[in-house]
Amino acid sequence: MGFLDRIFGRWRRHPVVASGGGLPEEPGQRKLSTVSTKRYWRCPECGSIIPKRPDVLALASTAPQFFALGEHRGGDWCGDCRARQEFVDVYGGRFDLKSSDELIDQMIKDPDNRSCDKKRKLWKYKGKVVD
Repeated sequence: MGFLDRIFGRWRRHPVVASGGGLPEEPGQRKLSTVSTKRYWRCPECGSIIPKRPDVLALASTAPQFFALGEHRGGDWCGDCRARQEFVDVYGGRFDLKSSDELIDQMIKDPDNRSCDKKRKLWKYKGKVVD
């Protein structure tokens, strides 16, 4: 096996490349088909509720093609467990909470009436489940 075969051989054997379709899509190049307007997301690893970054949310809302081209690689990190999630998943709504942003705002400002079950990744506010 030659030097170039060792470097590029796996791409040449890929069926998409062999048919002339180009390189396979990389994980960071998934398309942002819809932009979520929610301001918070829940970490899938630990259940923490994290605010979305306003600058990235504005960019996703005004120029989703920027994400679709894979030019804006990276992601957001959970402040508690430091798990990294792709921008496409966070700002596309994959980890959004169903509850309203106003309810989550109230919950954040009222720590005495909220609780979190970290094992089940479940939040409660005034006895009601926040999902």
